[in-house]
Amino acid sequence: MECILFLANDCNMQCKYCYEGTDKKEILLSKELMYKSIDFCKELANGKAIDLTLLGGEPLLNRSVFLLLMDYVLNCDNINISITTNGTIWDEEILAKIIEKLENNISFAARMTVAKNTVCNFYDNVVYLYKMGIKHINAAINEFEEWDDFSLSILDEQFSKLDEWYINHIDEGVYIDLYDGRLGEIIVCRERRFCSAGTKNHFVIDSKGVLYPCSYVVDDPAWVIGNVYTGIVEERLKEALRQHIVRKKACPDCEINYCCISTRCGFKNYKLTGWINEANDNLCKLEKIVIKHDKYVYTTLFEGKNSRFMRTYDYLVKNGYQLRPI
Repeated sequence: MECILFLANDCNMQCKYCYEGTDKKEILLSKELMYKSIDFCKELANGKAIDLTLLGGEPLLNRSVFLLLMDYVLNCDNINISITTNGTIWDEEILAKIIEKLENNISFAARMTVAKNTVCNFYDNVVYLYKMGIKHINAAINEFEEWDDFSLSILDEQFSKLDEWYINHIDEGVYIDLYDGRLGEIIVCRERRFCSAGTKNHFVIDSKGVLYPCSYVVDDPAWVIGNVYTGIVEERLKEALRQHIVRKKACPDCEINYCCISTRCGFKNYKLTGWINEANDNLCKLEKIVIKHDKYVYTTLFEGKNSRFMRTYDYLVKNGYQLRPI
């Protein structure tokens, strides 16, 4: 079960690319609601694993509740904790609490956002992070701004440089989600379905204890599906979905519709177009560039029989997955 818990709506930064906007409310999750939220997740999971992501705003603005939460889940072996933070208000006590829960086995990734005004530094920034010793890099392209032909051409050029660098460094343990995270979507033949957002397997709890299907729609009253006291009201989700679905098949003739993010992330579509199943033209242009470079990298690694790539490929074959030709 996946749950996102907002410790804070507020943030100490004003990143222009933030899909939550820059005018954030100064709301912090109370300790009472924190305890209730954890208990709600545990009851819903009924002993199964819980992947709990702490989010905001900036979650560590709610420092005292974060520390209480870490104490509360310390002995809960079925609760896996992750946190998305800008890292500007980190301190030794926070780190000690994380180490105490995770027993020093802490996975870490640096997240970077590639925007129009920074795209010319995309390749250099990845290499910079790698030289700092960071091998897991989540590079997200800002899909919430309009990319013109010039900025798209720069993105394409930067990707070409990154392709070759990644191919030459893959055996050093580098992981870049724009390559590694898209492999299954692109080479595995399977029916594309939207994620399970809004079900008992994936939901969001905001700083007021209100339930939403996805972090993209937190604070949108159209997508309130309950609270930690009443639980998920399935009919609310069904009604909201009915009201935000276009009565047509989206992108039926597109050459990448079998792996495009718009065929899997309905709430990203909603954020961009107002409809769950209607893709955004800007997103389409970005996806075509990303997928083109992914295919090039996968093909090169396959033809070179790269050991790491082939381990994944052979695993998929062994477990009965039908794969697309590379």
